[in-house]
Amino acid sequence: MSFRARTHTHSLSLSLSHTHTHSLKHTHTNRDESISIWDVSVEKDDASVSLERKHGLSELPAQLLFVHLGQKEVSDVKWHPLLPSVVVSSAAHGFEIWRPSTL
Repeated sequence: MSFRARTHTHSLSLSLSHTHTHSLKHTHTNRDESISIWDVSVEKDDASVSLERKHGLSELPAQLLFVHLGQKEVSDVKWHPLLPSVVVSSAAHGFEIWRPSTL
């Protein structure tokens, strides 16, 4: 069995990765100032493929759950220890506590 995920959505190198304590979700911070959330347990099925084609999302990997933009010079990103779907990220201008709309 091979586990591979294409991460072509980032335009620059990956700078930080953090795994959720209780799931297969990962946060990735990138030098292009984006934070992405991936779930490596997600697999495509026939229904999802047809929906992706219908809505023009077939170019995105199924494992990509969310992309957070707007912070400059992101230095750290972690899952909140008590709230499993909340992320805390810090950057040059301060920190943000946020919950992705897809979780």
